[in-house]
Amino acid sequence: MGVGEGVGDGVRVGVAVGKSVGVASAGGGPGGGAGGEGLAASTVPVMVATAALSLVMNNIAAAAVLLPVTVGLARQSQLLPSKLLIPVSFGSLLGGMATLFTTANILVSNALVEQHYRPYGVLDFVPVGLPMALAGIGFMAVAGRRLLPERVREGRESLRPGNSLAEAYQMRELVKAVYVKPGSALAGLSLEQIGLIELNEAFAVQALAVMRELGLRPEITNVNGGAIALGHPLGCSGARLVTTLVHEMRRRAPGEPRPYYGLATLCVGVGQGEATIVEWQGE
Repeated sequence: MGVGEGVGDGVRVGVAVGKSVGVASAGGGPGGGAGGEGLAASTVPVMVATAALSLVMNNIAAAAVLLPVTVGLARQSQLLPSKLLIPVSFGSLLGGMATLFTTANILVSNALVEQHYRPYGVLDFVPVGLPMALAGIGFMAVAGRRLLPERVREGRESLRPGNSLAEAYQMRELVKAVYVKPGSALAGLSLEQIGLIELNEAFAVQALAVMRELGLRPEITNVNGGAIALGHPLGCSGARLVTTLVHEMRRRAPGEPRPYYGLATLCVGVGQGEATIVEWQGE
């Protein structure tokens, strides 16, 4: 992973990115397709089906199971796949909130057992999660479908044998790689050398699980609160993390030994992850 030297005054930044991406082949119908009525008639069934399936299995698995069906429905209805795949994603998230079979809910239930409390039951989340799921599906059916993007794939020439996966699925502009050079001051760092950590989380229990697994010290991790307390902005979580990290490093720098390193790290869906190391070098 790579290093950017001299980013701002007195700050050296190293960036590490790890991605594991699975791609499902999806062909689109011709153009935007069947118009608003066809989209409305298709959006509700796919969201209801995904949410219902998410009630009895992990929501990510539920979405994966329905991907081929959804793409086939888009072709049959002459709709762009993006018009239905996004509702499938939302449906799986909404359904997952109403059941135990979601990663965060399972972790919380296990934590209760460890503390000798009664674990959650499968239906304990229904009174809150089900109304939220119905409200989300209703919003998508009435207004949200009008906000769905139109993403047209460029023909099928890119799928010819011999092309790389990045070429076949037009991922060149989406996948980035940066590398730490062997002679860099950031090469070979250990967690013990990190003085401050910003760990992004979608659920509070996720931060606790990561801290326990990696042995992160609570006194230097999310010292001002995590994403739940400070915000989880769509599309700019990394910017929020690094900004919070640098400001807190500046506040603590006078009392910290040198070199003084900070770590901002976040998870991303479907097995992706990113991490940034910042070295404070003074004002």
